[in-house]
Amino acid sequence: MKYGKPIWMIVLEAARAIEKESFTAKDIIEEVHEKHPEIPATSISAYVIAMAPNHPSYHYYPTHHPYFEFLGYGEYRLMNNDGLPIAEAQTSTQSKLEKTPLAENTKDAFLQKHGHITVSWTKQNSDALIAGRKNYRWKNSSLVESIEKRNQLSRLIVLSRIRNNGGVDRDTLDRVMEWGFPNNPQFAERDQNRCLEITRQAFNLLDEGKTSDAICRLMSFPMIISRASKIIGLFDQNYFAICDSRVGLALATLKDGDDRIIKIPGRRPQPGKIFPSDNCTSEDWGKNYQKFLWVLEVIRNVLNEEGYPFNIADVEMALFMMGK
Repeated sequence: MKYGKPIWMIVLEAARAIEKESFTAKDIIEEVHEKHPEIPATSISAYVIAMAPNHPSYHYYPTHHPYFEFLGYGEYRLMNNDGLPIAEAQTSTQSKLEKTPLAENTKDAFLQKHGHITVSWTKQNSDALIAGRKNYRWKNSSLVESIEKRNQLSRLIVLSRIRNNGGVDRDTLDRVMEWGFPNNPQFAERDQNRCLEITRQAFNLLDEGKTSDAICRLMSFPMIISRASKIIGLFDQNYFAICDSRVGLALATLKDGDDRIIKIPGRRPQPGKIFPSDNCTSEDWGKNYQKFLWVLEVIRNVLNEEGYPFNIADVEMALFMMGK
């Protein structure tokens, strides 16, 4: 045995050593690396999911050790009945799922219907995804410069929220728009108080796990989905992403029968080219954005299992390059 014992057992020991009621995969990785720095972080993250029977991606993993309960939004806790046979653990977990909020059941239903399609699509397009992330560029910048600019904007959004009781100020919003839309860089709303009020409301919704509602609130400025999702997507690139026309076009072949699973934002016309797109209400774009993140989570998980340490933003950047 390469590490002296199975990885799932090392992960379980790490969870028991963490002196918190709930924990994240990152907590487990840090705890495991205290004794076993040679175990890849992606392997640890995969085992955390494979040890939580109520995680939407649990059934994608070939081996199961039901010791964790998934609480949503990256949080887990040890199950009170750890050590039970898997059938009993799954029965217990099912009773908990019946009490979970509607949003979680919606995610579970979405993945039950589209998860296997997304896994298959990811495996078929894995080479393009890996190459896309490797070749990511924004506005003729180098890869390093492109990533650093994104990270700089992330820091600006976080710092603005700290300064402004959860809101994002107009200057920061201008910086995001200048990066994303150099031909039309200024944020549409110029009233500072309204900028702070609406972004504060949107991020409060996001903090509560109401991602669709957060997008809808931002689009009340008004703004298109690609602009709204840049504000949220750059806030935390581990969990959120930008949904624009190029990313949407890359997912155009992700279909359930003849129907696209993810809607495509409109793209600026180009001579001799016709791009598919969808016209949606703000509410529909909000719902689509949540589904979009669920799809990206599945893609990330598949690539992680193959040894590529992608986060959600890495998947988005790969899709951006695929959607040229």
